[in-house]
Amino acid sequence: MSYNYVVSAHKPTSVTHALVGSFTSRTELNLIICKSTRLEAHTVSNDSLRPVFDVPIYGRVATLQLWRPAGEPLDLLFLTTERHQFCVLAYDERSGEIVTRANGELGERVGRPAEHGQIAIIDPACRLIALRLFDGLLKILPVGPAASGSAAGSSAAAAG
Repeated sequence: MSYNYVVSAHKPTSVTHALVGSFTSRTELNLIICKSTRLEAHTVSNDSLRPVFDVPIYGRVATLQLWRPAGEPLDLLFLTTERHQFCVLAYDERSGEIVTRANGELGERVGRPAEHGQIAIIDPACRLIALRLFDGLLKILPVGPAASGSAAGSSAAAAG
């Protein structure tokens, strides 16, 4: 009896998210592209894009936000996956590597997954992240020095 294991050997090609900001350098502008399970960054110049990194993400990215909390020299990336995991990524200019600042699970024991996809919004003052992962539920993650060290946020019923 013969068994076959078939997988795709190609990287994803369709862009699911695109952001512009200063993620890898204070002086250069970056185009950050997410292609389902891969994260790419390019440096923007007058006439071209120069690739900086292309890394795999374990899971399909559902939301991607670029933000800069007070006191940070570079922008940070906040992303969630379809299986309700999250992480905050930063770029280390000295080593040229991506560093995970925070990660965790956002799942709830109750609730129906959002019909129209997940939504993540970061407060312009970078004090909190609001997430709509389930219908009728708004999850708030406090951010910054006032927030406790835990990765879990509080949940509140969404105003209907």
